[in-house]
Amino acid sequence: MAYVYEVDDIGHQFGPDSVQVNESIAKVDAVIGKLISRLKNANLFDKTNIIIVSDHGMTPLSHDRIINLDDYFNTSSVIIGDLSPISFLFPIDGLITKEQLYESLVNKHPNMSVYYKQDIPSKYQLYDNSSISSISDNRISPVVVIVDLGWQVITNTLHMTQMGDHGFDNQTPDMQAIFIAHGPNIKPRSNDTPTTFRNVELYNLLISLLDIEKEHVASNNGTSLLSDKIYLK
Repeated sequence: MAYVYEVDDIGHQFGPDSVQVNESIAKVDAVIGKLISRLKNANLFDKTNIIIVSDHGMTPLSHDRIINLDDYFNTSSVIIGDLSPISFLFPIDGLITKEQLYESLVNKHPNMSVYYKQDIPSKYQLYDNSSISSISDNRISPVVVIVDLGWQVITNTLHMTQMGDHGFDNQTPDMQAIFIAHGPNIKPRSNDTPTTFRNVELYNLLISLLDIEKEHVASNNGTSLLSDKIYLK
């Protein structure tokens, strides 16, 4: 297993549509090409299962699409667990209440959605089985801000430093990832092959490919989708 971080780093720095990203993609593509050539030369290519996948997409940012939280409240009154594109805001006792924080932000900007912790839409899957009562993780702040695709949250002291980002709604095309698979245990593409699926489905496919026994499989949010549709026994 290997993680190649260069395209992500360059995408953040210069944006996904930049020349620099294209050059980075070309370099990674060349490395993968060398791997495939070596496997072919060793007569191992058709005996090896290979999966190439990205963990997320990337969208361009712009200085014209910025929301400054200090325009709405004094950000020194909160602890910011994460800033953008999802802001986890923890009110500091004695400085601001969660109700005051919420009221200072809600309906103040058309590209900014504001939620109490218990009202976060279930599609974001921050709690189990869409059960509000199970939101007990203290990493999720009492007030959460989520901005639209391509928008960025800043404060007076935390400025925009990148031209590309991810972490937006994964239903948007810019956030979608790639999946390429080849090998003796990978079914040929057909009308039955899934065209989209969640990345959490990959775990159980890897379990099948590695022939790991059920008692050693960790609990996970995936299904048998890829094992049923892509895995060739």
